[in-house]
Amino acid sequence: MLQNFLRLSMRHLWRNRLFTLLNVTGLAIGISASWIMYQYAAYEYGFDAGNPLCDRIHRVATSYEMDGQEFGNSGAPTAMLQTAQTVSGVEMAVPVSDQFVFTVRTGNNDQKFEKVDKVVHTTNDYFKLFPYRWLAGEPTSALSNPGQIVLTQSRAERYFPGVKMADVMGRRLIHNDTAELVVSGVVADLDFPSSMVGKEFLVKKPILKPDWTGVNSGNQFYILLAEGADREAVAAQINRVSYDNIKEDLEKMKYSRTHVLHSLREMHFEPKFTGHFPTTNKKVLYVLMGIAGFLLLLACINYVNLATAQIPQRAREIGIRKTLGSSRKTLLTQFLGETALVTILAVALSAGLTSLFFKQYGNLVPEDILAYVHWQPTAVFLVVLVAVVTLLAGSYPGWLITRAEPVRILRGQADTLTPRGGRVNLRKGLIVFQFAIAQVFIVGAIIVWQQLHFMLNNDLGFRRDAVVFVEVPWVLKEKPEYADKHFVLLENIKKLPGVQQAALGDPLLYLSYMANTFYSNPEGKEKVQHNMLIKYTDEELLPLYEVPLLAGRYLEPGDTAKEYVVNETAVKTFGFANPQSALGQILSTEDGGAFPIVGVVADFHMASFSEKIEPLALVNGRDQLSTLNIKMASSLPADWQPVLEGLEKLWRQFYPSETFKYTFFDETLETIYEDEKRMAGIVNLATGVALLISCLGLFGLAMFMAHRRTKEIGVRKVLGAGVFQVALMLVRDFLILVGIAIALASPLAYILMQKWLTNYAYHVPLNVWVLVGAGAVAVVTATLTVGFQSLRAALANPVQSLRSE
Repeated sequence: MLQNFLRLSMRHLWRNRLFTLLNVTGLAIGISASWIMYQYAAYEYGFDAGNPLCDRIHRVATSYEMDGQEFGNSGAPTAMLQTAQTVSGVEMAVPVSDQFVFTVRTGNNDQKFEKVDKVVHTTNDYFKLFPYRWLAGEPTSALSNPGQIVLTQSRAERYFPGVKMADVMGRRLIHNDTAELVVSGVVADLDFPSSMVGKEFLVKKPILKPDWTGVNSGNQFYILLAEGADREAVAAQINRVSYDNIKEDLEKMKYSRTHVLHSLREMHFEPKFTGHFPTTNKKVLYVLMGIAGFLLLLACINYVNLATAQIPQRAREIGIRKTLGSSRKTLLTQFLGETALVTILAVALSAGLTSLFFKQYGNLVPEDILAYVHWQPTAVFLVVLVAVVTLLAGSYPGWLITRAEPVRILRGQADTLTPRGGRVNLRKGLIVFQFAIAQVFIVGAIIVWQQLHFMLNNDLGFRRDAVVFVEVPWVLKEKPEYADKHFVLLENIKKLPGVQQAALGDPLLYLSYMANTFYSNPEGKEKVQHNMLIKYTDEELLPLYEVPLLAGRYLEPGDTAKEYVVNETAVKTFGFANPQSALGQILSTEDGGAFPIVGVVADFHMASFSEKIEPLALVNGRDQLSTLNIKMASSLPADWQPVLEGLEKLWRQFYPSETFKYTFFDETLETIYEDEKRMAGIVNLATGVALLISCLGLFGLAMFMAHRRTKEIGVRKVLGAGVFQVALMLVRDFLILVGIAIALASPLAYILMQKWLTNYAYHVPLNVWVLVGAGAVAVVTATLTVGFQSLRAALANPVQSLRSE
């Protein structure tokens, strides 16, 4: 029975191999999109799911509300640890602090590693919360004494290649040329994606002066709730103690602070409270899942369209089968079986397409996504997917077949399998739906590209061309013998041929910044208090970037803070009438600082375009200057290499032990908008796939309709119709459907993209020309797809089509 079914199905698929190819290709693309999205979703939702305590372990984070704005911080006050250990319902409290290590040396300085991340300070209790498998060492004592360090297997293999894990014990590591450490344990890397990104674990030093005021995202606390403990009750206790210790500061500075508990499962989906660990936005994940679902639906629609179009060709087969006694169930099973066979072939092809995607477009997904692929659940997903696609794509055509009346079919009435016009109208509706979805994708792709181009190329409020950053080694800067070397290096850089200007200070566009609460007393007005960002610079940074000066002057040379230059937003925020009236006004801080405003500069962007420009104060701060900003004299990249070589030569004279590394301003800009670039790539790819799937179906239907109307075309040509008239007749029907799709999809696309653009404080305008352009793309694509078959039919010799008459 099965063998007979396979023989009949393969014979039918081979006889109609072009349609089979179109169906298999379309379904394979849709299945690939679903497969890729499944792996992505499984990776994201799999974060910390392998930890048996994931629902009981919570991170204590901090939420602020100030000046009507909310801010999130993944850290908590250092005094929180002692308090959390005494709270009812808390079984264990563990501190975790991040550290960035500039250099690591192994053994007797055999090897040197630079800029090492994923180093944390914690206690032995850390390994009670997280299920690391120990390869060497004792979990109860590995972090008992200062100078001990525990490594993950991957980090141990990096530092000591070819050495057995047991033999790594006792090996020496030197951090930042000062801290000598001894390996006291080696653990296997976690076999599931985790927010616990640590690869090296050091002993957490005791907190000598616990503080309730300061919060740093690098200082985090994890608590293990007791079985059955009420999370809200625990959070209320923590907040009560925290408020009692800081209420005077809260009232004085007019802001509110609360602590929230996030379980391990929730942490990964809280981007507002991000730290040095990966997070994702659930809304973005849902959008991507929706895109994959629509692509699969488009593929199924293709199959339905092509399958229903082929039914008249199978009319005699269906009629004979029913005459010989085949039941409706048998016919439906036969057709669903054929659909399942096509779907299985599509899955085989999609395996190659999915693999190709990860090779060619791996930058669009997390880099370690394939490291956590589990084939058993993936196999179950594919089996379920085959069943779902088979039912979605095969049910309606199968139902049409079961409704066939053998007497009418054998009389040659094959087109009466459905009520009058029903099948045609459904097919037209599905074509409209396909191109409506494709139209939404096209509009989305255009807007996302425009916004990305706007963010990367729009005026930031200062000149950024040909600017290079060089970071002064933080570890060496702290040593007395290197304390002022970067100032001497700066003076030497200014003398280099090809260097126009050089300055020390925070880059104007930088994701890391400091902030403080400032006060002012404008004449005749009440005291104004507001939070303001701070950038430390020398006197030459603002002129280097050519920031427009609206009033007063730039900063004068100085070793310490003595005056402020502020931006336009700060002038408005603190109640000054205009930039000129702000000059000479005093801005004060809680720590006793009180300095005059000596200059006002035009607003410029300090962060991404998704954030509004905030009040800003620029101030001298010799101790805070650690970034060299170097402006090339030439704007031509071809002239930069000699300058970079000169910089490297100077660097070696001042910091011979450190590698010379530089970053161009535009590279920083690319990094800031990395998520937007990834989203643009995904939308562009999805748009191309949606159009391809829609055109595959359109191509097949155009070919089928041209075949069915062969005699009509022959008669028209004999009666004098030209090639263009015949081709236009065939194309027109499809273009009408595409036009309806554009009319229906354009308002929806406009609303969706308008909502998406609200995520950015500064964005491109959404005008009607975008919709017109997207519609033109859809029309041209459909015309080219259908036009080929239409032209081919119009050029056919009418004698061949009318010979049988």
